[in-house]
Amino acid sequence: MFKENKYTKWYMNIIDAAKSQNRKRVKRTDSAFQYFEKHHIIPQSMGGIETVLLTAKEHFICHLLLPQMLSGPNRYKMINALIKMAFCKSKGQERYTTRSFAIVRSFIAEKNSYNFKGKPHKHTNNGKTGKWIRTKEHNLATSKRMKGKLVGDKNPFYGKKHSRESIAKRTETRRRLGIKPTYTGKGTHWYTNGQIDKTFFPNDVPAGFIRGRTQYGMAREKSPKKRQTQNRFC
Repeated sequence: MFKENKYTKWYMNIIDAAKSQNRKRVKRTDSAFQYFEKHHIIPQSMGGIETVLLTAKEHFICHLLLPQMLSGPNRYKMINALIKMAFCKSKGQERYTTRSFAIVRSFIAEKNSYNFKGKPHKHTNNGKTGKWIRTKEHNLATSKRMKGKLVGDKNPFYGKKHSRESIAKRTETRRRLGIKPTYTGKGTHWYTNGQIDKTFFPNDVPAGFIRGRTQYGMAREKSPKKRQTQNRFC
């Protein structure tokens, strides 16, 4: 499965060292706490089940090594995994240096070249832009592949709902940052007191507020250009 090369040797040395320490996850409040991440020794996409606990640095190094240990489609799967890890945020865990970042960028270029070789590029007056044109066939194939992937219990949020505290916290954060809501939250409605327009749950409406129009509806009324465009096609 893995190539017999120096990268595989380095990879297995890291795995064996981690196994020998018999690592365990403990609560952050515990004096023996150390941050670990679960890693599939054989990638999960290749049928791997056995896992080991690695530090954030070890985990990232292992994913830097994996593309060099594989070939063909499996190599590009591991490049995708590395890209997701490299550009995600982790609580205070610095994952890469400028050198490893350069390696990741070169992997991205290689993967894109493999995936889009021979496919049409977008052009400007100065030549190719480096962006590929996605054909109708490609879009239809992607749509077919993704259809039903997040439906029902396949959706990670299936059977869950945001608490009122979570909604209130998110609303306060958006208000503090000056982000205006573009839609009403599920179960809430727009209310107004003549000066302020705001969303509330029906049981939480303060005194003086009455049911009002949505901001989307008011914006449409204030936009004569949009109204004329709509009338033209009526």
